[in-house]
Amino acid sequence: MVHERLRLHLAALQRADLLLDVVEFVKAKKQAGATLEKRGTRVCLVSPHCRSKAAGLPDDMYFVEPPEPPEARVIHGYREALISSAISTATNTTSSRPLAVRTS
Repeated sequence: MVHERLRLHLAALQRADLLLDVVEFVKAKKQAGATLEKRGTRVCLVSPHCRSKAAGLPDDMYFVEPPEPPEARVIHGYREALISSAISTATNTTSSRPLAVRTS
């Protein structure tokens, strides 16, 4: 999830100053704010140091990624990307039998 990924990233960078803020935020069970981007198909959780130029963390640390859709689905207005649903629909509706070819 986003907070786990963020904590691991901060620990790897040895940024104890930022890590402490994130751990306190999670420990207090505060609810992260959320912003929808790309027509509602991408969720950014607004947690400590999100988009802070001083912190210098990549925005990707705060985005709910495709393996985590349940985390995004609780955000009002979120919708999954059309391409993933189109691929899913195509995959589920294709037949394993080859098409019959008329020769006459």
